[in-house]
Amino acid sequence: MFFKMKFDWKRLFFILIIVVITAAAAGYSSWWGLTLAINKQKEQISSLENQVDILAEQLTKKIEEQKAKEAAEQAAAEAEANKPASKPKSYTPTPEPEEPIAVSRILFFYDPDCGACQIQMPIVLELQSEGVPFAFMNVDENPGYISQYGISKVPTFILNGARVVAVLTKAELLNFWNTYK
Repeated sequence: MFFKMKFDWKRLFFILIIVVITAAAAGYSSWWGLTLAINKQKEQISSLENQVDILAEQLTKKIEEQKAKEAAEQAAAEAEANKPASKPKSYTPTPEPEEPIAVSRILFFYDPDCGACQIQMPIVLELQSEGVPFAFMNVDENPGYISQYGISKVPTFILNGARVVAVLTKAELLNFWNTYK
């Protein structure tokens, strides 16, 4: 016996339409989700590119600043190296007498370009004005002093064979004078 089946085309057509619409909706939903994800990724990439551009600009600026600083330092160093030796205006050494003096004097060896000597000079001049006798020995103008007196550093003080190589306070210099005169 044959089984007779009645086929309902309307129901099949309706189910088919529902399946197609569901598939289309699912596909559209997937496409829309992917589009949103892609757009978000594009925004992130664009943001990162902007950050990279900003960082590259900052780095370039810092490199240029560093190069300018180095060039300025080099130019300053070259200018300092090419600068003629200047004599400090505050140095007013007592002229050397033509005949030897019987009084002991502190031999003050200095270099006008020496920072420590420039610190020491006002103290020496103050003590000289108070009556302590000094002989100013500029090693720049008279390099023979270096070998004659064995000078290796300045400021150096020599009095009757005693030697001090240092920046001294007024009290220390007075003590040196009073001890070895």
